[in-house]
Amino acid sequence: MINVIDQVSLGAIVQVRDHLLEQQTRGRKVLRLESGDPAFNIPVHVREAMENALRDGLTHYAASTGIPSLREGIYHKVTSENGLKVLGANSIIVTNGDLHGLYILFRALLGPGDEVILPDPMWTEVGENIRLAGGAPVPVWLRSKAKYQ
Repeated sequence: MINVIDQVSLGAIVQVRDHLLEQQTRGRKVLRLESGDPAFNIPVHVREAMENALRDGLTHYAASTGIPSLREGIYHKVTSENGLKVLGANSIIVTNGDLHGLYILFRALLGPGDEVILPDPMWTEVGENIRLAGGAPVPVWLRSKAKYQ
């Protein structure tokens, strides 16, 4: 019997990134246009907060939905700056990245075989998360000549 995890493919974009990182390690100059890795350093206030957290021993497990003060901060940011209507900080869940968040969402919403329409080209791992959650990704090819950009 084939397990669902055995069907997960290593996305082409991940393979490209791994190759580019290998080339950088060998000292080659590489212009990385393949992923969302920011081209800027961590802002000073964020770095300082991280350093303070390490120094203060805040290195243990947090609540499963995220550090309460972080959830409060996110709640205030998205309601005041983004104008989103959120019931409260208890409606905020902190994940360890976008793909983790999408996986949780897909697991919560998808039933076996549920189809999810994805614009393609796409981030391959989104389709893999849908498969892992029991769904079926359905790529919709975007064409610039059809004004999809």
